[in-house]
Amino acid sequence: MAVQPTTVTVGLTYKKSLPNYENITFHAGMTVPVSEGTSYKKAYKEAWDAAGDEISAQLSLFEDENKSGVKKGL
Repeated sequence: MAVQPTTVTVGLTYKKSLPNYENITFHAGMTVPVSEGTSYKKAYKEAWDAAGDEISAQLSLFEDENKSGVKKGL
């Protein structure tokens, strides 16, 4: 019988070039417990989806039009 993992860990890094010839790097990672009766593949999918959503949210800070006059990001 195969051993079922109790947690899965994912990490995602994304580097974005900024218009001023600089870069910004975003990283999101998380560890998700694998509940009894749940496959580790489902836990991985949930973790990857959450990490991707967090990177997208951070990227939107640099892509939205700044209407407030406040400098976003760096």
